[in-house]
Amino acid sequence: MTNPTSNFGWQMPTATDLVTDLPADFEVFGQAVDTDFVDLLGGTTGQILSKASATDLDFTWITNDVGDITAVTAGIGISGGGTSGAVTVTNSMATAIDAKGDLIAGTGADTFARLPIGTNGQILSADSAAATGLTWITNDIGDITAVNVTAPVTGGGASGAVTIGVSAASTSASGVVQLSDSISTTSSVLAGTSTAVKTAYDKGATASAENALNNLYAGKNKLINGDMSIWQRGTSFTATGYTADRYYCTVSGTTTFAQETTVIPSNSRYALKWTTGAASSYGQVRQFIERGTVIPLQGKTMTVSAMVRLGTGFSGTLQFESYYSTTTDTNSGFSGTAIVFSSTTGTPVVGSYVQISATFVVPATAIGLYVGIVPTSVQASGIIAYMGNIQLEVGSTATAFQTASDINNGTELTLCQRYYQRITADDTFDIISHLGTAATTTKVIVPFAMGNNFRVTPTTVDYSVSLSISPDDVATTIAVSSATMIKPTATCVNISLVVTGATAFRPYYLYADAIGGYIGVGAEL
Repeated sequence: MTNPTSNFGWQMPTATDLVTDLPADFEVFGQAVDTDFVDLLGGTTGQILSKASATDLDFTWITNDVGDITAVTAGIGISGGGTSGAVTVTNSMATAIDAKGDLIAGTGADTFARLPIGTNGQILSADSAAATGLTWITNDIGDITAVNVTAPVTGGGASGAVTIGVSAASTSASGVVQLSDSISTTSSVLAGTSTAVKTAYDKGATASAENALNNLYAGKNKLINGDMSIWQRGTSFTATGYTADRYYCTVSGTTTFAQETTVIPSNSRYALKWTTGAASSYGQVRQFIERGTVIPLQGKTMTVSAMVRLGTGFSGTLQFESYYSTTTDTNSGFSGTAIVFSSTTGTPVVGSYVQISATFVVPATAIGLYVGIVPTSVQASGIIAYMGNIQLEVGSTATAFQTASDINNGTELTLCQRYYQRITADDTFDIISHLGTAATTTKVIVPFAMGNNFRVTPTTVDYSVSLSISPDDVATTIAVSSATMIKPTATCVNISLVVTGATAFRPYYLYADAIGGYIGVGAEL
């Protein structure tokens, strides 16, 4: 027969089992119990029995995690605590609140107190006299009922959040303007700052100073005869010396300097050109500036400019050069120091005029100065260079050309005649002096017919070979063999003529025997 089982599946004896079956039944029952309770074996002191899985009677011995907390001590804002059993702690700040709206505020270091709520509409405000440092106050909402505006203010209103602004200014309405450091803006809504005003003032002062310098005797253009309009000495030259008035030209090799009337800059009458007549030749053109003009320019920024043109086959280019002296302003004995240009513009080309310029600062110790136009290399035979409208001015930019006098050629001639004056016959037997007197039979003194005063006492006389004297007409003439000056001054020059056969103490005129005959007096640098 089959015996019944327990809740754990153990087979148990029954009351009807034969006595002879009981030993076997108890063995089966006992063995099942022993097997199921095997997990209860073992363990150490203090361990506890713990379920190992969901299977019935599946246990294991474990060490209980009893922790190491020995006490709970209440800190600031907390109450309660203890050293055994179930410990209770309480938030003291929370228990300090008695009513809706209460606030907890600090009253000092590690202390606090309840601040009851204020009345409707009040706001919280700092109050050092209050225990909590805070107090409820009635907000001062003011009594403004409307914000009304007039132009250029915009916006406004009678309720709610009111916004106002200011309109931008215009030429017909007031308003907001933008500040600007610019002194060149034409905007009607920009206003100059103090920086802009100061910059404009400084520029005005500089311009006034430059205008003052440009109103010197030589005018804006510090170079006299910049347009090459004055040629007192002639129109063609093959030796080193003065050519067009105020221009000292150096011949290297075989070179001819001449007045050019056809290939000229725009709005000009003349140009100066040089033409090489042999290989390895070239020309150099310079103008020396006297100290009366140079000294006021000390420390000033200057720009020299010119219109130049290269002939076919020109080697290299034309460029400016400038030298200064601290001891003299004269060409003779000028031992100068080269000036370094801070900037240059323009590149000469073959076949057309191009403006070139160079900017530099006149040294503070300069009393003599020259500027020149020179080639960068020697030339083959038959090479031509042209130049005109040469200008030296205060400032860092080349401006529109004008002559030193900026009036007319007559005034420019006056400037040139401070350095050199020549009287030239327009016809055969023209009188080219005032009436003079024979001091002896071999010496006749005649006054030089000066057009203007010289800048200093003149030092040179030049004349043509075809000169003679005559008492009143050309019926009786006596040839002049030489001419020199007698005690010249800047305002009066007398010429001593060496002759043969004059009548002592008789008046004589100086005549040119042919067209182009001349006598000249110079006070050049």
